[in-house]
Order: sequence, then structure tokens, then C-alpha cells
Amino acid sequence: MQLPPGPGQLETLKSFGVTAVCNAIELLNLRLRNEGFTNSSIQSLTGGSCPVIGYAVPITIKSSSPPMTADGYVERTKWWDTILETAAPRMIVIQDVGSLPGRGSLIGEVHGSILKALECVGVLTNGAVRDLAQLEAMGMASWAGSTSPSHAYAHIVSVGEQVQVAGLNISRGDLLLGDRHGVCSVPKNEIVRLLEILAGMEHAEKELIDFCQSTSFNIQELRTLIHRLREEKF
Repeated sequence: MQLPPGPGQLETLKSFGVTAVCNAIELLNLRLRNEGFTNSSIQSLTGGSCPVIGYAVPITIKSSSPPMTADGYVERTKWWDTILETAAPRMIVIQDVGSLPGRGSLIGEVHGSILKALECVGVLTNGAVRDLAQLEAMGMASWAGSTSPSHAYAHIVSVGEQVQVAGLNISRGDLLLGDRHGVCSVPKNEIVRLLEILAGMEHAEKELIDFCQSTSFNIQELRTLIHRLREEKF
């Protein structure tokens, strides 16, 4: 049985950052090259300078219109139980399914503080966040389609169901890695292979960059070096 990634593996993977992990996934042909990462409809708003990694807790909300009834919508604090039932560290993924996504924000200073206490490292949403200075100060990473000064009618519709945010399909427990470039989904059963290839890629890229910055740089030797690295699968 495939064991879940250990804390040390997650920390090592996080240290490489999103672009390197995406390169490694491409090199190992683990999925189509245009899948598995967020598109430009969201941007890093807080905490993007340091990569974060966490297991997804997906929820859907509506912010542009009020609940039609008090029943039929997830009770305001019940979703915290689902967070705690998901392995830590955790990433909250919010799809605003209302008619005007991002009209209001569910996540600000108060909810950010609650999520921080629940071992959440970040929030990814097609909707809005607010209180950016406070989220930044508490170390809560966020990626969002917009900001909003108001909650508007933000309320939770579902918890734990698959969502799609910024072109990325996300299920509960998916491993997500994010930094200022965006968020990518990491194949959990390929962590060992990814770490191996990332170490080799890091060495190869350093060799190439060092050569480009050296006084012996020339185009022909650059072509030779790139050819050799490609032969070595880097």
C-alpha cells in the first residue's frame, strides 16, 4: 500500500517551489502539460514569496445572493469538522458558484485566524478575499480572482465536494503546492520520483546557469552542454 508523504518529504518538495515541481512533472510525463495547475484568472495576493503545501479542503460558496432558506445550506461552523478530518497541513479551496463570483469575501482577518489555528496554510478561490494586510501578517497565503471590502451574502453551500478553481479540478485530500506563480496539484503517489528528479534538475540548472555567467561562455559550448543535459534527461 502506498504510504502518504512524510513531513520531511513535503518540506523538501515545498523547498523547490511550484515552477520546478511543474518542470519535474512534465519531465516524468505524469499528465498532460496543460493540466494540473491554476490559470491566470487568479493571482497570488498574500504570502506568495514562500511556497506552501497542503491537502485540499474544497468548499463551494455563494456571495452575490442570500440563502433561499436557512435549511439546505451548510451550518456556519460545521465545515470546520471537515477541515479537521483532512490531513494537515491543509489548503482551503473555495469555488464561488454564485452569479457574480467574488461579489463578497468569506475569508478575511477573522476567518483567516480561525483557519490558521486549524493548521491551514493557504486559501485558493475564484472569488474574493479581504484584509490583505492582516492575512499577510499572520502568514496566510491566498490566491484569488479579486478582492472585496464586504462579505456581501457569502455563505457556504457545500463542503468536501470536487470543485474547479482557475481551471484546476480539486478533490478533497489532493496535495497542492503554491507560491507567487500560482498553485499546482502534486501526484501524491509520485513523491519519491519527483524528489529524485528535482535533485537532478537542480544540479543541471545550476551547471547551466554557472556556465552562462562564466567568462568562458560561448554559444557552441552552450549547445553542447544543453545537449548533454538533455541526454541525461534534464
